[in-house]
Amino acid sequence: PGTAAHLATAVRRECLRRGLIVDVTGPRANVVRLLPPLIVTEEQMSAVLDRLTDAVRAVDRDRPGGSVPLRGKRGPR
Repeated sequence: PGTAAHLATAVRRECLRRGLIVDVTGPRANVVRLLPPLIVTEEQMSAVLDRLTDAVRAVDRDRPGGSVPLRGKRGPR
């Protein structure tokens, strides 16, 4: 527990709870990847980023001693 792969899996699980489907990939399964369609609107991307931010915060909150520095509602742009 606490490895990047475990954290990526936890973020994916939290995203799914929020209705957001993300991919976990990479040689060590430690990358969370978004695959939006080319026709995604700014409003839709804003909603996606809000859900992703909430998921990352939920994982961070449950992690012992964890603290992901996120600013604002959606983080830096």
